[in-house]
Amino acid sequence: MATQAKPASARPATQHAMVHAPALSRALWTLWLPTGLLFLGTLIIYWFTRTQANTFDAVSYANQIAHLYPRTGDLRWLFHPHHLLFNALGYLLWRSAHALGFTGGSLVILQSLNAALGAGGVAVFYLTLRGLLQRSRWLPLLISLGLAFSFGYWLCAADGRVNMPSMFLMLCAFAVLCRTMQSPRPALAAAVGALAGGALLFH
Repeated sequence: MATQAKPASARPATQHAMVHAPALSRALWTLWLPTGLLFLGTLIIYWFTRTQANTFDAVSYANQIAHLYPRTGDLRWLFHPHHLLFNALGYLLWRSAHALGFTGGSLVILQSLNAALGAGGVAVFYLTLRGLLQRSRWLPLLISLGLAFSFGYWLCAADGRVNMPSMFLMLCAFAVLCRTMQSPRPALAAAVGALAGGALLFH
């Protein structure tokens, strides 16, 4: 008499999930939580230390975004030959902010963009260093804070100047490059090139 086949036990899958659950929890607390706090902390500091003595370039590009292009419709005000995509991105963000009820000028939008990208760059750099310096949790943090509060980086993150988008993309390119060196793949190499190319288009 044939016996009825019993359904496969789900116990191995359950055990597999139980094994990986502590690892995921540990990664959350030891990697992603510090990264999130680092991003949020630097973003708040950059936001509240926005400069009131803006560079000529920052004021000039904000004027081109908010006044010269809307008045003339000349696309040359949006695509500066030295910083091809910066004004275009600033204009897009400024118009989007106005659509959501913002009534201020474009300079504060550029400063907000740079503050967010500055904080994002610090977070990306920290994650990269955590992968490179796996024996220490504190050394990557100290090096990342050194970048975050270095004079040049902090100034760019608190101003409306054009440097920060390129710096953010270059930090992302560095992160992907380190990943490529660990596990070489054509897609990763292409991503490095695309990020570096994007940085050139902004500055």
